[in-house]
Amino acid sequence: MKVNELRELLKNTDDKFSVFADVEVIRTLDITIKEICDVIDEFLTDEQKVELLELPHFKKTKPSFKGLIGIKIKSDESKMRLLNDDEFLNDMPGYYIEDIIMSLNEDNKLKILYNEKLWQEHDDLKHCSKEILKQLSVSKRIELLRDKTLIREVLKIDEWIIKEFVKDLPSEDAKLELMGVYQFGQSYVVEILTTFSDKTC
Repeated sequence: MKVNELRELLKNTDDKFSVFADVEVIRTLDITIKEICDVIDEFLTDEQKVELLELPHFKKTKPSFKGLIGIKIKSDESKMRLLNDDEFLNDMPGYYIEDIIMSLNEDNKLKILYNEKLWQEHDDLKHCSKEILKQLSVSKRIELLRDKTLIREVLKIDEWIIKEFVKDLPSEDAKLELMGVYQFGQSYVVEILTTFSDKTC
């Protein structure tokens, strides 16, 4: 079955999901991965896309295929279901997981940052944690930076990067507080102090 035939079948079927749930239909498909991903995105809801990835014959597909479906999902609720699904995450290339995470709203990004298991099992997401921190509001960033265990042991953010985050904060009180939390070496302390106003110094 070619892609145009699949589209026609779906247009003439009330229960779109049942078409993809039918193993015999899937076996007849003669289309590319991109084509089937585009058709799934066109005809299924976000919730159905997640349910699709939970079907036995779709669980067996390559992680890259599941990743392509995952990044097409728009609903945060559905994205969070995937990010808490060990089978979906298993062997998933980090860039797909990162794409899904970076498209979440701030509250859900915070939940992901506190998902210790995710960071432990996916070392290739180290860059992602820094990018999330950059996108957070200043108040949320300060709140997270206060949690030294999370920053250093879970997210494994390097000290020089933490120093840069502290330097860039607009609040000098927060900078002083975090300098106490992290006990930076002298060179980093001097770097941070150079960002203070003359009045403060």
